[in-house]
Amino acid sequence: FIQGFRPNASGFTIIGMSGVGKSTAVEKILSLYPQCISHDSYHGQPLVLTQIVWLKLDCPHDGSLKQLCYRYTKSRYTVDVLMVLMTQLVNLYQIGILVIDEIQHLSLAKGGGSEKMLNFFVTLVNTIGIPVVMIGTTKAMSILQSEFRQARRGSGQGDLLWDRMHNDLSWEIFVASMWKHQW
Repeated sequence: FIQGFRPNASGFTIIGMSGVGKSTAVEKILSLYPQCISHDSYHGQPLVLTQIVWLKLDCPHDGSLKQLCYRYTKSRYTVDVLMVLMTQLVNLYQIGILVIDEIQHLSLAKGGGSEKMLNFFVTLVNTIGIPVVMIGTTKAMSILQSEFRQARRGSGQGDLLWDRMHNDLSWEIFVASMWKHQW
């Protein structure tokens, strides 16, 4: 990092009913950007750096931080060591944004697993300064609301409750606009 520069990032949370297109919409947006950029020079000087622009992970089915970390290293390490290693990887590859999908799986975590994982994400945002986007169903609401720090961090850039449209004027305008595209 540049001397005297402190990264400042916030999170964003997208919560909605299952099947409304949250993950698909985010994946479409991410596909507009290259996932990796290989840098070979900087100001005429040689530079060997692979930058990961975005990284999308699915929360493990059991809400375990250890399971999340095991995907990327050996299983003999403790959770604390795994968290340090993941933080080093984020720094090494200059990850631009981290997207965590299926965050509702944290509700299945036992023994403080959900709190540990939420604390890890908060620490990642605070320490490294990368934005973290969390996507989940309405089951995730209780988790995010129970952790005040995470709720504050998650709404740093905002949050989106993605629900079905109501049968009102907005719905009628939407249907009228889409109807002309029917074959």
